Amino acid sequence: MTDDLVSPYAEDADLDAEASVRPRRLADFIAQHRVRDQLELLLKGAMGRGTPPDHILLSGPPGLGKPVSVDALVLLADGTRRRLGDIRVGDQVVTRTGEPAEVQAVHEQGQLDTVRITAASGREVIAAPDHPFWTAQGWVKAGDLQPGDVLAEVLRPDVTAGATQTKDDFQRAARSAIDAVPEFVFRGDLDRIGAFLSRFFAGEDDRDGPRELLEGVHHLLLRIGVRARLAPAPDGSWRLTQLSGDDGGPLAPDPVVSVAPAGLHECRCLTVADDHTFTVNDLVVHNTTLANIVAAELGSGIRTTSGPVIERSGDLAAILTSLTEGDVLFIDEIHRIAKPAEELLYSAMEDFRVDVIVGKGPGATAIPIDVEPFTLVGATTRAGLLSGPMRDRFGFVAHLDFYSPADLDALLHRSARILGVPITPEGAAEIAGRSRGTPRIANRLLRRVRDYAEVRGDGVVNEETAKAALTVYDVDQLGLDRLDRAVLRALIESFRGGPVGLSTLAVAVGEQSDTVEEMCEPFLVRAGLLARTPRGRVATDAGWRHLGKTPPEGKGAPVQQPDLFTRAEDPGNAASP
Repeated sequence: MTDDLVSPYAEDADLDAEASVRPRRLADFIAQHRVRDQLELLLKGAMGRGTPPDHILLSGPPGLGKPVSVDALVLLADGTRRRLGDIRVGDQVVTRTGEPAEVQAVHEQGQLDTVRITAASGREVIAAPDHPFWTAQGWVKAGDLQPGDVLAEVLRPDVTAGATQTKDDFQRAARSAIDAVPEFVFRGDLDRIGAFLSRFFAGEDDRDGPRELLEGVHHLLLRIGVRARLAPAPDGSWRLTQLSGDDGGPLAPDPVVSVAPAGLHECRCLTVADDHTFTVNDLVVHNTTLANIVAAELGSGIRTTSGPVIERSGDLAAILTSLTEGDVLFIDEIHRIAKPAEELLYSAMEDFRVDVIVGKGPGATAIPIDVEPFTLVGATTRAGLLSGPMRDRFGFVAHLDFYSPADLDALLHRSARILGVPITPEGAAEIAGRSRGTPRIANRLLRRVRDYAEVRGDGVVNEETAKAALTVYDVDQLGLDRLDRAVLRALIESFRGGPVGLSTLAVAVGEQSDTVEEMCEPFLVRAGLLARTPRGRVATDAGWRHLGKTPPEGKGAPVQQPDLFTRAEDPGNAASP
């Protein structure tokens, strides 16, 4: 079964669906025509002068993140495992090749709806539905995983053993371990870990105990190339059973048993250098980085971080002074940068200089330190939270709009060529019309329609196949999913079209208020199916008709029309939602 797993090495990048469909250069970038043309002028002009481009601010509607629960355990290069919530920039994590790489940024995502993935080995991971996991078919998002899909575990990772304890100490630790594996054991080399495991199992193939203890032992077995299975025991405890050793590697197969909703969880995501992968609970996941197109066009290096991570001005000063000439510094969620760090950034952006304060009180001294010329790329979904002085220091400000169906149609044809999926113009148009103006959703739906076409059709994505597949996945003609329709149906059927308060509406569909407000309402409002009023949420005439119902006289809220004070968009540049 190991042979079914895709190799972890870089030469398989062309099979990496998640990465391959993302544009790497401006020429590959579809839609956002005005922004693309303006950005091309900016970059080519700067390269012609031999100077770094002006600083760039990109703002736009929030997209789906790729986070994992903060309680997931990430394998570090020293052999220890640390909660994702405790990972910091600069930590060395183990990638899918088994080798270490540096964490370049930590992105706070807040509480998100998640799914719980359970594998045949007994491993569980809680992640957002959009987070990609490495499988035999390449990268597959958590929410798209199906029972039987083969995940990847990292066998014999290349970690730096640092334990100073002897083999006898490891054996004594195995005898005395009751609730958890002592941390120093994870820092041991293979010989000492083997001594711990031999004494722990004492010649048997399985062992009962508390889950936390057995999960640690489960991981240690992978370190020496032995796979195991963790399952509940009849007496309410847990049982860990050793399976055969595996000579393949560095990845081993672990089939999915179930994917189930896990509710709201605090989540984070990482940006990892080089391979852009890391492990959570020993399963391989992927991260993505933004602003890489700018760095690729300039032929320069890129450093990535995020606003919430920069808590002090000293944190930012350390990053700025490490840049080389022409580097791109990307700050995601730049509106959340700490105020002292923001003020330090002003002089760095304008004068390429930072003032470091040495000492305290009356004796404090400001020491100016020169910074190599660089380009700052800031990304935000809430441009209004940026201070005026910060916005004014960006030489190029662009707002990224939702994609029109025509742009998504072109994007789907490109993605289909990369993925090797035969697609007709009618099939692409059908998927584009249900993609909510978002490229990531379009690519996700394309992969699901591809599955349907290969299993129940002739492998070609045409109009009939797309309609049938999207019916199976509960995506209707406008792109509404099950939860969107549940909100609209509750508003109309239970509350006669409103007005109704957000919390009442959320209770009616069995979800949290934040989930309804952040996941459902933006698209329902943008599609003209729901309106927010001072009295509460109201279904529009279009919302009633979408459910096949006629609004009572005077009940449906009319779709808002532009008035004399609404600036008309240029029809040639406006992007349809």
